[in-house]
Amino acid sequence: MWIHTFTPAQLQEIHHRLHRHQALPVDMDKLSAVCEEVNQRSRCISHGLFEADAIQVAVDYAITLRKCRWVENYEQLVDTAFVTALTYLRLSKYPIDSDDPALWSHFKDTYNNERLEYVFFLAFTRQKILLNAFSCKRSVHERLPRTELGLDNHRWMAILRGAVDESYERCCLTAPGYVWDDYEHELQKQRELDYQKLVALNPIHYFDR
Repeated sequence: MWIHTFTPAQLQEIHHRLHRHQALPVDMDKLSAVCEEVNQRSRCISHGLFEADAIQVAVDYAITLRKCRWVENYEQLVDTAFVTALTYLRLSKYPIDSDDPALWSHFKDTYNNERLEYVFFLAFTRQKILLNAFSCKRSVHERLPRTELGLDNHRWMAILRGAVDESYERCCLTAPGYVWDDYEHELQKQRELDYQKLVALNPIHYFDR
């Protein structure tokens, strides 16, 4: 049995549930195209010998929604793409409750599916997400079993709305300020460390300026 994917109406509902009265209208033709792309890829053996699992599909939504301009406001587009991925995992019974800003940073900066799948897997298994993007390269991670969303024709709207609320409330976008401050401090230390390594490797290049 194939893993279930979102319909355009469900993606539209996620967008409106997340942004409420500030949600801008969506281009349903483009949103339908996104759904068809992800739906087709979820039925292909595109990553090794494995059929698509929940993390692969969630990441596919995240990246594909960011690439296609289906709503005019880019910030709304990116936020919806992120929460859509988290909602998909929650409905697939693989919830990610992470207030780590590193998850958001990697999501915004990564367009490589396998790399972002690894980052989401680290968050799901409650492992530390490395700040250095090159440490989160195409790393092999345990495959999740294929799952169904478990939505039926009568209750899917209420279930979906609840999952969107939970995904947003329990992710890094709602983390308190001190969490983001600590993250920025760690990120600055990591940048300084990376710079020192570059200087050590190329001392002439850096000191003869």
